[in-house]
Amino acid sequence: MFWGWVIFITCLSLTPGSYIPPPPFEITRPDVVAHFVFYLFFTMSGIGAFRTETSKLVSFFLIIFSISTGYGWLIEIVQYFIPGRYFDWSDGIVNMAGG
Repeated sequence: MFWGWVIFITCLSLTPGSYIPPPPFEITRPDVVAHFVFYLFFTMSGIGAFRTETSKLVSFFLIIFSISTGYGWLIEIVQYFIPGRYFDWSDGIVNMAGG
């Protein structure tokens, strides 16, 4: 499930913005909600996929959080080079908050 989620986030994040349909309901900043939820699931699925009984939860969470945060910032940087997408500091911060 973790790798499927990573692929899903990557595909959505690197798709030009004009190809992504608007949400079916009215919300003020749908991108903020999406970033938070996507990276929350990224972190939770990473914990579920890689945690073992012997790993300490706090240190393991910090590792997965670091991977999620780094991946979120990497995606933001790559979006700068994709037509219809752009780098946004607030998106990167929301990615971190979700992670």
